[in-house]
Amino acid sequence: MSELIPVLRQADKYTQRIHWRHSDPHSHDYWEWVFVTQGTAHHFCNGVSRDIDCGQLMLVRPTDVHGYLGDEESAKNNTIEPGYEHRDLFVPAALLRRTVDFFGAQDLLDALTAPKHPVVLTLTEEQRSELETQLDILETYDGKNKPAFDRILKALVCQIFGLCARQKDFGSENSPAWLRRLILKMHESGLIGGSLDDVVRVSGFSHGHLCRIFKKYTGQCLIDYYRRLKMQYAANLLINGNASVSEIASAVGYDSPANFIIQFRKFSGMTPHAYRKSRTSPHIRPL
Repeated sequence: MSELIPVLRQADKYTQRIHWRHSDPHSHDYWEWVFVTQGTAHHFCNGVSRDIDCGQLMLVRPTDVHGYLGDEESAKNNTIEPGYEHRDLFVPAALLRRTVDFFGAQDLLDALTAPKHPVVLTLTEEQRSELETQLDILETYDGKNKPAFDRILKALVCQIFGLCARQKDFGSENSPAWLRRLILKMHESGLIGGSLDDVVRVSGFSHGHLCRIFKKYTGQCLIDYYRRLKMQYAANLLINGNASVSEIASAVGYDSPANFIIQFRKFSGMTPHAYRKSRTSPHIRPL
């Protein structure tokens, strides 16, 4: 039976918009990352059906046998359905391999490939908006200006890989839905710029209870995790903008730049100024 399943090879286009819900079972020799932007995708993969909702990103792997379940009419005629869209990003396996090697993230790749079914990420509003913007840019270059296209594709793969890294420890079906929602909120810029009291208030639990159950499910102390998020966000601002150290300190919720510098040195092993200089060096090894 398996030989009847078509295996799709990497085509010239790397991204596309899909407005119909039905497709027959198939697999690929590349990764297909499916981002649902409108409606709900009625998806099946490896014999199991699952709905993928608007704002979710599904990471279909090479050799996964998957497709979409539309109604009888859409299956027969492949008709466009108003109010539905998902956007595909086709990622060559070799590019993902280079990304893994660059970040030293074999454990993350293992976490994406080990489950029987593809990993699905639920994105925040900020993450959704940023991903759509980057896909729009990639779409305009697809098939043109190869050097620029290659840079954009690599950056987008790194961006999505980063989203995977953020959610890897919290995507388990064993962790409660409220915790997954809280983790997503903690990654948003508004809460990163707040205080631990703000996190407690958003959770709806008492401070002590939240700390206990956060540690139970994640194995990490809430304050340590929250502080690391702030420093990661600060590091991104340092290398992707011209904001001053004082402005960045304020953006991650520190009234005192001196205190921020102390915490950032603990996180990165260097001062914010030194970190910015080291990451903007022309001698950084490219991906």
